[in-house]
Amino acid sequence: MTDPQPAVTPPAMLGILGGGQLGLYFVMAARTMGFRTTVLDPDPHAPAGRVADVHLVAPSDDPAALGEVVRRLVGEARPNANMFGFDEA
Repeated sequence: MTDPQPAVTPPAMLGILGGGQLGLYFVMAARTMGFRTTVLDPDPHAPAGRVADVHLVAPSDDPAALGEVVRRLVGEARPNANMFGFDEA
């Protein structure tokens, strides 16, 4: 039997791919629960990007941008980025 993964608790950083209206709702809900957010969206005026803690302006299939999202998420609580399937740069 393996140990369960630790729970993600505030003030952890959550990542969102896409900063449209649904992303905005997600960011707003996350903020009320005490989470911080990183949004990846190519539109510099994306609704979720305007209220997120971090807005990375790049396509969602950009490897460098995805790597930056992973670094922001795992840099705090999870030291092994490879668990997400990304190679560390």
